[in-house]
Amino acid sequence: MSPPPAHFNNQPATPLRFPNVAAGFTANGQPSSALRVPHWLASPSKKRQMLLGTPPITRTPSRAPAPPTPARVEQAATAEVGVTPLPQQIIGRDPDLLIVLENHQETLDRVTEKYRQMKVEAAHTLHAELAACEHERTQAKCQLAVVQKQLAEGVEVAERLKNEVGSAKKRLRGLVEDRRTMELKLSELKEVVGEFERRKEVLENQNKVRKKELVEVLKMAKEEAQFLEEITGMRILLIGVDRLRFEFTMIDLNHYDRPFVMDLDLSSTDYKILALKPSLPEAHLLLKQLNQSRDFNRFLCGIKKGFNQAARTQ
Repeated sequence: MSPPPAHFNNQPATPLRFPNVAAGFTANGQPSSALRVPHWLASPSKKRQMLLGTPPITRTPSRAPAPPTPARVEQAATAEVGVTPLPQQIIGRDPDLLIVLENHQETLDRVTEKYRQMKVEAAHTLHAELAACEHERTQAKCQLAVVQKQLAEGVEVAERLKNEVGSAKKRLRGLVEDRRTMELKLSELKEVVGEFERRKEVLENQNKVRKKELVEVLKMAKEEAQFLEEITGMRILLIGVDRLRFEFTMIDLNHYDRPFVMDLDLSSTDYKILALKPSLPEAHLLLKQLNQSRDFNRFLCGIKKGFNQAARTQ
């Protein structure tokens, strides 16, 4: 004899008798196997270890005692079929609910298998996406390293250019200072040149005046020399360096144009007679008196007197 239906009892059905029971609740605190995440997807660190091959993370074990793990209650029938066991606390003592659940076991298995396949596909997709992301991350790191290297080179080049610009500016300042100094010196030189030009102009004017005066003096001296030559009958000629020739005329009364010549050397301290035509015996005595007294006029008068005596005796 089957038990009476659940609506004949005073107590409600299983979900009402257990208001705190959720869809994935179990009595031992473990979620249902259909809703449980696989152990290889439970931890991100384990996921990264599986994808990238990083060493496992070692942590210091806690000294607190591990919580007791309650034993799982499984049915023999479900273990033989290989289906996730349903806890007895959720089903309760309602045979109709048990019959309904047994009738929908096949549908539940199909849904569970479909969900498992979806999880596997999602895991594969996630693995592929993670691998692609890791590849992109590696490429980004490489590109970042290249960019950092280029940036470092750019900074080095910029620093070198900055130093070169500083040196160029320093040289430019030095050249500007040199240019200013040269401009000052050039202005001073221009002033000096202007002063020299003014002095030169003054000297040229003075030289012109002096030259004009000298021409006039020479003209007058020439006229005087001609006048003296006509009166005295003596002409002085330059025959060499420090050598003078004295020509006397109007001595011989028979021949007024007959020259009487005396060449005199003035190169040394004492005078020397180089030539004397005609010769005079008293010439050496007159020359000795000239070197002692330095009276040149007396010497010339004595020579002319000797020429007069020589002209009379001939």
